[in-house]
Amino acid sequence: MTTTAIPKSVSDFMQHITDLCGTEHAAWAENFNACFADTLTTTVKRHDDGTTFLLTGDIPAMWLRDSTAQLRPYLALAAEDSDIANLIAGLIRQQFRYIIIDPYANAFNEEPNGASWDKDDRSDFSSPWLWERKYEVDSLCYPIQLAWMLYANTGNADHFDAEFRRFLTSSRPSSIMNAPRISSSATRTSPPNR
Repeated sequence: MTTTAIPKSVSDFMQHITDLCGTEHAAWAENFNACFADTLTTTVKRHDDGTTFLLTGDIPAMWLRDSTAQLRPYLALAAEDSDIANLIAGLIRQQFRYIIIDPYANAFNEEPNGASWDKDDRSDFSSPWLWERKYEVDSLCYPIQLAWMLYANTGNADHFDAEFRRFLTSSRPSSIMNAPRISSSATRTSPPNR
């Protein structure tokens, strides 16, 4: 289900921004409020299982990094609004479900429908959940950062659930785990003088 109502905490925050901008910068407040409300009313989909899916861009998929960036501004309200906190926690749960499917992918479908940005894009792994499989380290870092920031802002640790712990123990890509190690006896060179 797509969120259509603006939570009171969000409305109150937008009013605070409007008040701060005053008449001199009313257009700033209008632009901010339109953008701040738009994420919740057009891109957020809350699922019955408590997860949150965010459309990120002009395609029907969710980028891990972009979905974090879209909800991160609402962290300021999460400590006082449990619904906003649950919305963000639902996103974190969805992100880590996706990462467990494939830690090399950067964008995922809402459901396993096989949709893809390019049907001819081939790699050594395929899943109907994948929209795009282009490894980007920030696709892993942003969800971890959001999980930490939600905890730091609310004290809530419910999103550090079994799936999150599974990510911590099982999502290490084998190519990284099997990468050649540099011996401690290897010759080290000093960095160049600048």
